[in-house]
Amino acid sequence: MTSFEYAAIFYGIVVGLALTNIMSSVHKLVEAGRRVRWHWMAPLAAVDYAILTTINFWLWWVTRDQMRSHSTFLFFLLPLTGLTFLYLSCAATLPDEVPETGIDLRDYYFANRYRIWGFSAGFYLFNQVQVMMNVVPGGYSGTLLHANLVYFGINAFAAAECISLIFVRAPWWHAFVLISGLASLLLFFGPMPII
Repeated sequence: MTSFEYAAIFYGIVVGLALTNIMSSVHKLVEAGRRVRWHWMAPLAAVDYAILTTINFWLWWVTRDQMRSHSTFLFFLLPLTGLTFLYLSCAATLPDEVPETGIDLRDYYFANRYRIWGFSAGFYLFNQVQVMMNVVPGGYSGTLLHANLVYFGINAFAAAECISLIFVRAPWWHAFVLISGLASLLLFFGPMPII
């Protein structure tokens, strides 16, 4: 078994924990029945991050040949740190418990937007570090540099959106970012072959 395969198992556990956290929270919300006042933003944020966590792990797996060339402890920590930010984002999207007095998911979402979008911004900003760490050993080849600059730009834009969601409470802006984020994930990654 290669070092990459050991790392993949470890990263897979983190991804599994993130998805389990979301599914467990959904189960508790459904089980609470009438004590939950449903609103679509918190569940949509959970779906966005469940998809993003899975895609991030899949992209990491797809680029495994590139990662093998940098098999150092630092390169093991880079994806792990990114997945940790994603896990924390996933965990913040839905409540872990429903109090006896009930819960309003709209109030929950806006009260927790600092955690949801703060961890998310951390993920995208951390990805900037990871992009730069990939460019340097790549020897600044034109193709690799172009691909990484595109990825760098996407992460910068996403980080700016997340930071704006921390400070802007306008529901229309949150709705726009959540819906456009899900649409862009599905449009961009949906047609890609899995193997």
